[in-house]
This record gives sequence, C-alpha cells and structure tokens, in this order.
Amino acid sequence: MRSIVRTFLVSMGLLALIEGQAQSEEDALRISSLMTGGTARSNGLANAFGAVGADPVSIGINPAGFGLYRTSELSLTPSLEVNDANSTFYRTKAADTQTRFYFNNLALILNNPSDGGGDWRSGTFGVVYDRQQTHHWRKQAIGDRVPGTFLQRFVNEASGTRVDDLNNDAFPFSSSLAWYTYGIDQLDSTANTYVSAIPFG
Repeated sequence: MRSIVRTFLVSMGLLALIEGQAQSEEDALRISSLMTGGTARSNGLANAFGAVGADPVSIGINPAGFGLYRTSELSLTPSLEVNDANSTFYRTKAADTQTRFYFNNLALILNNPSDGGGDWRSGTFGVVYDRQQTHHWRKQAIGDRVPGTFLQRFVNEASGTRVDDLNNDAFPFSSSLAWYTYGIDQLDSTANTYVSAIPFG
C-alpha cells in the first residue's frame, strides 16, 4: 500500500513540474469571434452538417454531403447587419450606427440523376459563396479639450535618459528631435526628467 501511495505522490510531484498551457489571448479572440456563414437552415442547426449533408454549407464541412442531393437547388440567404458603437472620451460622447444588407450565402447546386440502372445514381456540381466574417466596423472617439499635448509622448520616452544621450541620438526620430527643436525641456538634471515646452490645454 505504501508503494502505491509513494508512486502516486512522486507522479503528482513530477506532473506539478510540467508547465501547463491553456488558451492564450489569440485563442480567446478566435473562439469568441462570430462566424455566421452558411444558410439559414445550417445556422438553425449550428452548422452541424458534416454528417447530415444535402445543404450548400456542406461543401466547406464535408463535400461528400453533396452526394445526398436528388434535385437541383438555388439558395439565397439574405442577412441584415447592424453595428452600433458608443464611446466616451474625456466626458465627450460619440455614437455611430451602421446598417448593412448583404447575402450571407449564395449557392447553385446542379444535380444530374442517372437514368440507367447501374451503380451510378447521380452527379452533383455546386458553386457556393459563403460569407465567413465581416470587417465593416467603424468606431470613433471624440474628445473636446483633452488635457494633453503630442509632446508628452516624447517627454515620457525621454524620461530617465541623460541629456548627453539625447544629444547622441538615443531616439533619433522621436525624443531627440523634440530635444533639438526645443519641444521638450529638462526639468531636473539629476533625475533626468523632462517637461513639454508647450503646456497642456
């Protein structure tokens, strides 16, 4: 009995040393994105047409599902998309709404049944347009009298940098240029802190 407990404890100890990995932020974005492709029928069944077949969406899931067609089909699936964005930036509110009509799925399935009595029963050819994702988002944020200046970015970047380093192009395309053009001034020489030459407002 002791050897079983000892083996269990050693196994648990070894497993505790292994680094565990779960979903990352990329996986969270991928899992949470809404992919509303397919026909209305397939959306009603959560796109579970891998085995069901006989639907235009099966061309992307399991093309063998086309073998269940016995007639030709023309499929149009219209959709309406409403995007609403609201923002508040420094007590200034902005809102934007966008409504868009589109076709989620267009499909033409042509079935040619065989007249003979052989093993070949029919042939099916299909052309399917399936919209998977939408990127028609427009967001806006408006701020009136924002207490800041563009030079504050250079102040933050240069903070902690000696003046000699700024003169030697520590940040050649940002803070050093602001230093050379007197956009930022040194506030304290011992702490290497800087301040914007133009005050907030």
